[in-house]
Amino acid sequence: MEEDESIILHRCLNGEETGFRSFYQLFHIRVYHLCLGFFPNEAEAQDATQEIFMKIFAGLPSFKGEAQLQTWVYAVALNYCRMEKRRQGAVRRFAFLEKILPFEQNQRPGFVNWEHPGVSYEKKENAGRLLHAVHRLPPSQRDAILLVKYEELSYKEAAAVMKVSVSALESLISRAMVNLRKFLRE
Repeated sequence: MEEDESIILHRCLNGEETGFRSFYQLFHIRVYHLCLGFFPNEAEAQDATQEIFMKIFAGLPSFKGEAQLQTWVYAVALNYCRMEKRRQGAVRRFAFLEKILPFEQNQRPGFVNWEHPGVSYEKKENAGRLLHAVHRLPPSQRDAILLVKYEELSYKEAAAVMKVSVSALESLISRAMVNLRKFLRE
């Protein structure tokens, strides 16, 4: 862990407000971008980010330093996003109500105009199509793609976050790329 991160962590553990602010500043953009990968609606991604930081701050005393702080933060964020998607899936089982009581077009949540530091202005439309395709991937493939390709974690870091071997992660990435090509041709 870098010295700055250890100082920030120490301040958080001592309950110092400046520590919490610094911690949030250090990781909030990364967590938000990961949330956008799960929740294409900007408001949902922002809400998820806030919930994740509440969980992170509550769980900081349990951080043992066995992994890098960034890896631990991504693991908490990924677990939250997975659980929330599962919960939303359970709610969606009652989607037949939409057929009975259809929503107006302007009431449906739209996809966010997704902005990521690695995506240039000219490529935003294609990035939106790609993100939509990423949402169609099976969850483990989606997680792998988001961590490695969007968040630019190393294979070793992403494997640690997902609690899989590096070779399993490589396989997930490979299958995800095949599926993405197929989705984008449709």
